[in-house]
Amino acid sequence: MDSTRSLQWIVDLDGAHDPKYGTPHRAPIVAATHENFKEYGNLVTDFDAEQIKIVPWPISGRRPLCSGTGIFGGVAEGDFIHDWVGDRCRATSLAMGWGVGSDFFVGRLPKGVNPENKTSVLVREANYHPDGSQCFFPKDKLPFVALFALPGDDVTLEDFVAFYSDGSFGFHILPNVWHQPMIPISQKAVFKNKQGAVHACVNMDMVDEFGKFLCVPLTLDGQQ
Repeated sequence: MDSTRSLQWIVDLDGAHDPKYGTPHRAPIVAATHENFKEYGNLVTDFDAEQIKIVPWPISGRRPLCSGTGIFGGVAEGDFIHDWVGDRCRATSLAMGWGVGSDFFVGRLPKGVNPENKTSVLVREANYHPDGSQCFFPKDKLPFVALFALPGDDVTLEDFVAFYSDGSFGFHILPNVWHQPMIPISQKAVFKNKQGAVHACVNMDMVDEFGKFLCVPLTLDGQQ
């Protein structure tokens, strides 16, 4: 797959420390539970047992989609590799082929934060997939944080929530749930990943829309 074609939504993190963007909005962080995550999807302890939900291809006219069609794009599966390069978090998807040979950076540490003691990260991009659900599971069982917002194109910074996992479970998000790649607290983390192979992707740039970055806590006490 042509990774450059798949990475058109790469955003510039150089401005993360620029005071012109003001104080970043700070997302709340919660320890993920079956109860507080149920609107977004479900927690995952058995990756192989999870079935990806494929959304039928949308129609544009008055005639209905033929029964049983529009769902044969299949499922893409492969490792999702996350690592820290200096003060930036990088993601590479082997399932979709993007990031391979390129640097797709998820977020950047706030100015002055020690890379050896990562307590929060600044992000400006999020996206959702209208063609299917997506499942992430930590292969190394290391703690990480996932950023999500419920579906809706009128999403705001206040809608995003950071969910903390101790590494014993992953996340299966429903179609249209806003998300980013996972954010590791360790230097590197590898996730099992599967999702709809069509990989329709709708993204947002928080700086363009709201004029500021989103600060995602990486610790449950939320202290910077």
